[in-house]
Amino acid sequence: MKLLGNIRPVAALDLHDPFMWGWANDHTCITYPRGGGAELDRFSQCLQKATAVSSIRHDPQYDLKWGAEWNCAEEGLDVSANNYYDRLDCKIAPSIEVPYFGTEKPSCEDFVRFGRELFVAIGDYFDLSKELTIEKSSKKEKEL
Repeated sequence: MKLLGNIRPVAALDLHDPFMWGWANDHTCITYPRGGGAELDRFSQCLQKATAVSSIRHDPQYDLKWGAEWNCAEEGLDVSANNYYDRLDCKIAPSIEVPYFGTEKPSCEDFVRFGRELFVAIGDYFDLSKELTIEKSSKKEKEL
């Protein structure tokens, strides 16, 4: 991403949907970069708290540390977004897998709510509670 030039982001977010389904693939998970660790553990806890009563819940037990299952690459081939941002020294740069089919089939409203809860988790992680408010832009969203 040459467009960033000298800019060094503090945080980055990469959202995906898993290409598989069943068991762990039917849950959100954070995939860790090669150097990921305590900061993503803390963010994962914030996301779990923010989605505790949601239809799309995050449970850190499904997070994939670097080298676990399919979250790996040969040296020099780790070209995922979270590895890229990790090399830029972002404080956090999670890739989050969000399933859209499988044993559960979330609705569009579920994804809108998850987006709002993700925003809350980011605010909680950076301790922005006094600086951020979430405004619901429509009557339909107010019902969520």
